[in-house]
Amino acid sequence: MNFSEGSIALMQNTGRLASGTINLTASQGLRFTGTTADGQLQTGVHGQQLSDGPGGLVQLQAPTVELLDGSTVNTKSFSAARGSDIQVIAPDTLWVKGFSPIDTSNFSGIFTYTYTNGRAGDVTVSSGQLQALDSGSIGSATLDLGDAGNVTVTATDSIVLSGQELKFGQFSTIFDISVGSRTGSGNAGDVVVTTPRLLIQNGGRLGASTVSAGNAGSITVNARDSVTVQGTSPSKLQSQISAAGNVLPPALQTLYNVAATPSGNGGNLVINTAQLEVTDNALVTVRNLGSGDSGTLTINADRIALKNKGSIAATTQGGNGGELMVNARSSLLIRDGGSISTNARGNGNGGNIEINAPNIVGLNNSDITAEARRATAATLRSTPRR
Repeated sequence: MNFSEGSIALMQNTGRLASGTINLTASQGLRFTGTTADGQLQTGVHGQQLSDGPGGLVQLQAPTVELLDGSTVNTKSFSAARGSDIQVIAPDTLWVKGFSPIDTSNFSGIFTYTYTNGRAGDVTVSSGQLQALDSGSIGSATLDLGDAGNVTVTATDSIVLSGQELKFGQFSTIFDISVGSRTGSGNAGDVVVTTPRLLIQNGGRLGASTVSAGNAGSITVNARDSVTVQGTSPSKLQSQISAAGNVLPPALQTLYNVAATPSGNGGNLVINTAQLEVTDNALVTVRNLGSGDSGTLTINADRIALKNKGSIAATTQGGNGGELMVNARSSLLIRDGGSISTNARGNGNGGNIEINAPNIVGLNNSDITAEARRATAATLRSTPRR
């Protein structure tokens, strides 16, 4: 089943009753590509809540689902009603790739949004392989008082997040964000990712964040075999996993009508895996660049390797620093500028670092540091496992 050139399936609720369901099922595959010739309408499936009736469900089922060249599956709430949920089931492969060549700000993706005080819908993805490439993204966002939805992604084989559109800087990501506004800010939802292997590279990102007064959500990664976060994009954007309070550029602050400094708290980040590798300037972090606190970062792995300036960090600008708990059942290797650090740059207390590992090896200008500039300094505790 193919949709192209701005073709859409639309579910719009203007009444008080609940929305129904859009269910697109194909025996071989679902393929969405591109936009209209003027780039104004993205090919795909769209759900809109315009009055009091709550949202329904947008469901896609096929062995392979492809969203390419700026096509999108999205639901939006413009009222107090909850937005529609999105469920994508692709047992073989889900491709979310690229952006419109006509308007590169239109990138491919699966999204739920709220623009008022209604909650955004949840996003649930089940696939064999998931490839989000060249700015292709999956996530939920609030741009006002309502909360964002939760994002749950499960892939029985692997997940790859890779690449960036250079003009607007959009990176491939699984995300949940509170953008909010000056009139009010809802909270971001939580992100749960489950897969044997997770690879984030070339500026890709897994994130839950706030740029407003709303709180960021938490991230849980369950990767049986490995989590690899490596490298940067051509524009030097770090590949990363982050639960964060971030500051938008001034132009985007004006566009979204948000304060220059976010006040919401950062979320927690938990990674459970056999092997974690963070390499080539990549980053795993809980941070808050506004006035709120950072969350807690917990890593449970057999083996952890931080190489060539790969880092694990908890950072705050004004609030209290987050805690770092690193549990390596077999070994922790830090080399060639790799680092583990906490840093409270303002008046907040520094977060503690606790490392539990039977073997800790540091080579070639690698560091483990805990700092606080003005308040209570953090503590660093390392306990060999037996």
